[in-house]
Amino acid sequence: MRETGAGEAVDRYIDDVMSGRVVTGRLERLMVERQLEDLQTGAARGLVWRPELGRLVVDFCSMLNHSKGKWSGRPLELEPWQEFVVTTLYGWLRDDGTRRFRRAYLEVARKNGKSTLAAALALYALVADGEPGAEVYCGATKKEQAKIIFAEAQRMARASTSLNGVLTVHTHSIFIRDTASRFVPLSADDKHASGHHVHMCIMDELHEHRTDELWNVMITGMGSREQPLMLSTTTAGEDELSICGQERDYAERVLEGSVEADAFFPAVYAIDEEAEWQDEGAWRKANPNLGVSVFLDNMRELADEARENMRKLHAFLRYRLNAWVSSTARWFRAEVWDRCMGTVDEQELAGKRCWGGLDLATVEDIAAWVLIFEPDDDGVYPVLSRFFVPQDSIARRSQKVSVPYDLWAREGHLIPTPGGVIDHDFIFETIDADSRRFSIQDIAFDRYGAASIYNRAEQIGLTMVAMGQGYLSMSGPSKELERLVLQEKIAYGEQPVMRWMGHNVVVVQDPADNIKPHKARSKEKVDGVVALIMGLDRAMRHSGPKRSVYEDRGVEMV
Repeated sequence: MRETGAGEAVDRYIDDVMSGRVVTGRLERLMVERQLEDLQTGAARGLVWRPELGRLVVDFCSMLNHSKGKWSGRPLELEPWQEFVVTTLYGWLRDDGTRRFRRAYLEVARKNGKSTLAAALALYALVADGEPGAEVYCGATKKEQAKIIFAEAQRMARASTSLNGVLTVHTHSIFIRDTASRFVPLSADDKHASGHHVHMCIMDELHEHRTDELWNVMITGMGSREQPLMLSTTTAGEDELSICGQERDYAERVLEGSVEADAFFPAVYAIDEEAEWQDEGAWRKANPNLGVSVFLDNMRELADEARENMRKLHAFLRYRLNAWVSSTARWFRAEVWDRCMGTVDEQELAGKRCWGGLDLATVEDIAAWVLIFEPDDDGVYPVLSRFFVPQDSIARRSQKVSVPYDLWAREGHLIPTPGGVIDHDFIFETIDADSRRFSIQDIAFDRYGAASIYNRAEQIGLTMVAMGQGYLSMSGPSKELERLVLQEKIAYGEQPVMRWMGHNVVVVQDPADNIKPHKARSKEKVDGVVALIMGLDRAMRHSGPKRSVYEDRGVEMV
């Protein structure tokens, strides 16, 4: 076993990583190799290894108690990888006696205890770091996010007999009267975020920061401190040009040795390639707490869902395997969407109840009119789709994008309208004809460009319901469509245009797990799927004895 003086757990962790006894990602191994190299060469650069100082922080953490879950009330015992991070971060000094590291970056998949660890380190900075008037902050994009680590620290402080007589815990602050030290949460929209003398700042979930405004305020606020620390904790992000993307890139270059940065400590736990996502043996690379706070059964369940659903694969890769992926994800695998073609007999649907979705798009684009009918005896929703495109653009479109608009028009799957722009009169006549064949209950439509059809449809007795295209309106029915597709409970028939559009759809997701299709980011046209979602929204509200969870609960917002 390598003897570093950092304690048995840390030495065992280093030995396990270097011997290959535990599965590690490339960056985790480089982190350990950097530490071993620093032990050999650090003195020549004016660095001093004092592992006992790092162990003091580990011992401080063990004085605190977990506040949630099955560990609630039990002492916070750090895992070996956490002990390594803490001991390395706090065990190195400069030759002037101050700490070596002034900036640290911890990136690891969700549920691996980074918030708990960050809360403990914040309390250490407040209580035991020997800094009079210490100002400790947790920064995030929103106050609610900033309060996650802060609230964990509050619970720890209240439950600790060692800290009861030291700390005063309030709703929005923790402070020490005798030293005027304080710990408070801050958000990017906080009007009082400037003017601080920062001893430590934990920048929580750095991937959610769209600007570097709060980051810069905190960094510049550290100028009056001898050994300040900026600690970023995050899971993988989406935008490589963001402040988080820049920190991740910098972390990689430091670990690879292309950049020398003695004041920067990076710790990254992630799979090495997206292709590893189905390999259970690789999951530990992003989840060093696998078997402790991350459980294999749960990971397997999420992986099974990801095999059928591109959106869930995107989330699994990013949040559970810590892979940087685009903010957009193709919604359905082609084979999954294709299984929902089914057989739809338009003649048999005559007179049956249905709900419409109307997406007129732009004047030169494809317009979609979709009807979704009450489910059959097997619980399958039949769907009829009508697509309209300007006659004069068909040949140009076919040549430009290699999509068979001309063939689809000849076969009746795509309806040409006269001229070079979408003819709304033509579309209204189709809607009018369908209203005489089917029992249309109501029609959801996008307000944009629909005034003429709206007025005429109301005049013939159709109920028109305007529907927004944001998360609030679209997430519920989008998730319902997702459920129906995965269960093969929707049938759009032998409609090649709808099949093609289903292959194109990209969804975007907000931090609250709301989703919606994104036309601009989809590789090609998706208007039919958008119209289907709109029609499904109306069907969810009125069809059958079963009510959707989204109708009762609403969309989850934070």
